[in-house]
Amino acid sequence: MKRLIVIKVVGLAVIIAIVIYSLYKSVVSPQVSGDASNVASAVSGPDNQPHAEAGKVLVVGMLPESERPPYPQVEAEITAQTNGATEVKVGTSSFLVYGTGVYAYSAGEGKWSNIAEFPIPDEALFKKYRPKAEIWTYGTEIGLSTGAPGKVWAGYKFYNGEGFNGIGGAVFYDVATGEIGVLRHPALLDCSAGTIAVSGESLVVRTSRQGEGGSSVCNGVVAIDFKTLKAVSYMPVESKVITDNDPAPGDKLLGDKYNVPLDKVLSGEAGFEKKDAPNWSDDEREKILSEGLDKYMVRTAREEAETGAAAKAARPKDIHSGHMWIPKGKNP
Repeated sequence: MKRLIVIKVVGLAVIIAIVIYSLYKSVVSPQVSGDASNVASAVSGPDNQPHAEAGKVLVVGMLPESERPPYPQVEAEITAQTNGATEVKVGTSSFLVYGTGVYAYSAGEGKWSNIAEFPIPDEALFKKYRPKAEIWTYGTEIGLSTGAPGKVWAGYKFYNGEGFNGIGGAVFYDVATGEIGVLRHPALLDCSAGTIAVSGESLVVRTSRQGEGGSSVCNGVVAIDFKTLKAVSYMPVESKVITDNDPAPGDKLLGDKYNVPLDKVLSGEAGFEKKDAPNWSDDEREKILSEGLDKYMVRTAREEAETGAAAKAARPKDIHSGHMWIPKGKNP
């Protein structure tokens, strides 16, 4: 009789332990399953993104390839009137930038054809470029673009709020060689790129930081001298806050005052103050200049692609690298 009671007690204890373990596992590592609409919701933008608690990891599981929701398809035919497309001039030739794609007009085919894709840095590079920044989930996109002598240029943009973060910089497509080059200058890394202007002498980028409920000027209007690779910042005098849904008492909002033409900023007409910007060390600048800026940028693009491919191959197959939650304050 006593043996039967002991067996029942042990059996009940085992059942309770299994239930507790199952509940604990579901809380610590929730997996998305079910229909495709659930997955689409889990990997959507900031407004629909599930919020992880600080210090915890939320991994979004992937459904089999055939069950995954389709990503938006590039339109069958891109034109200058396509919503989101930007037309840029390189000499007398016109190009379009749409999403990450660069398009040239083919007279023979009578349409715009994709000729190149701007690369997006993998989140595995976040630790390298921004070791002190906090991140829960990663996302970087191609921002505004412009034409310059021999090249199509664009900036990198990202949302910096609610746990989201990215990597700043600039990228070019060389229309003669077909090469892609990436510039991760220290003055651009922490900022989202807005309007850019490129000449034979410099790269000028209007930077900002877009967070939850507002935006700031980040490093201001950054001007990088191609001959020295030194950057300077032009900062608005009144405030560093562009927009804010709930401004602190006494804060002045710049609004459109920050979006004055870049040439007026550089000439002093806009009333911005010239200040020091984050820069490479003298040794680092000398090393890049001795290699040649274009060669350095092309090599950077190639190395970033190799790092991204290696990181993707090393990840568990059930993790979607583009929408991965990371412990707050840590990096992949």
